[in-house]
Amino acid sequence: MALLNFELNILDNYKLLIRDIIKYLTILIVFHYLITSTKIKNPFRNGFLNDSFVTLLIYLVLGILFYYLVIEELIDIV
Repeated sequence: MALLNFELNILDNYKLLIRDIIKYLTILIVFHYLITSTKIKNPFRNGFLNDSFVTLLIYLVLGILFYYLVIEELIDIV
């Protein structure tokens, strides 16, 4: 049961497009919040798979998890 339920009279492809836009916006907003709160300067300066890169990867995964566990449960596009 979603908190917001949108009944749109459009093709299913466009419903998937709207769902994907919400998904990527959510992931990027969470990712940006986590990056700005930790003040990582240049994550790729010190080589491949350094501590900053792993931190960025963890933040990106947290953004994806937030979308699937929270946002997808709150918004339903039918």
